[in-house]
Amino acid sequence: MATFTKLESGSWRVQVRRKRQYVANTFLRRHDAAEWARDVERTIDRGLPVRQARPHEPPRTLSDLITLHIDDMAEAGKLTGRSKSAVLLALKVSLGRVSIHDLTRERLIEFGKKRAKQGAGPPTAPIANHIRPY
Repeated sequence: MATFTKLESGSWRVQVRRKRQYVANTFLRRHDAAEWARDVERTIDRGLPVRQARPHEPPRTLSDLITLHIDDMAEAGKLTGRSKSAVLLALKVSLGRVSIHDLTRERLIEFGKKRAKQGAGPPTAPIANHIRPY
């Protein structure tokens, strides 16, 4: 069974003791720690060697990136305001399926202009003006 401990840094330490084996790891998010612990417990039950860390799977779409951002804010104890939540939801609906590699400054400018025409205020409309090309 896994034991979860929140560290002073805000990270989570997970310890798995099962069938005379002990494995531990540290994660920034509790959700990631829980997934890793389940994977380790299954691996031990199957009698396979245990990997210490789970490989990080990067976000693929803008929707994945927004979800990751919201989860990180929630774990840090920061709430998103009404305006920011609305902007993130609008981004998810409009551009959520766009691959991060296909996301360009022009697409974001187009999104901002479209939202401005719909009556969106300053938190939404200038979003593309702050993004600089690499």
